[in-house]
Parts: sequence; structure tokens; C-alpha cells
Amino acid sequence: MSDGIIPLVVGIIVLLASLISLKLGLSVAIIEILLGAVSGSFGLRMQDWMTYLAGFGGITLTFLAGTEIDTQLMKDKFKESFLIGVFSFLHLSRS
Repeated sequence: MSDGIIPLVVGIIVLLASLISLKLGLSVAIIEILLGAVSGSFGLRMQDWMTYLAGFGGITLTFLAGTEIDTQLMKDKFKESFLIGVFSFLHLSRS
């Protein structure tokens, strides 16, 4: 597939995923993943700009998930929250 047409195809896939998710009442992310897998099997290949957008989207999603944390619950369950954080950090630092 030509490099110039790939952004158009990706845009159409994203639009279709949004329309399908509205129709079925499912998460748009699930539909996008499924359509991405199907389009990959038909020859759509990842490009550098897609990798950049995926990384940026992952960071943004992590930030948004962090803003939805119930801080009062974390204060009430400080010991449990702190231990989960410490053990997660120690596990990741060993990898």
C-alpha cells in the first residue's frame, strides 16, 4: 500500500470504529483494536508517525486515568495504596 494513502485509510478506520461503537454500544477502543487487527491482516503496516501517536496516546490515557483517582479513598486506605505502589515499583525496577 502506498505511503500517501495510509493516513486516509487509518482515518476511515477510526471513523468506522466510532460509528460501529455507537451502533453496538461498545467501547470505541475495542472496535478500533479489532479493525486494526483486521486491516493489518489485509496489508496495512505501521509507520513511524503511528508509533509516535500510539506513545502519545498511551501517556495521555495514563494521565487521564490518574486524574480519575479517588484521593479521599487513597487517604483512607493509605497503607494499602502505599504498599501496592512500592511493590509495583520494586517489581518494575528488577525487570
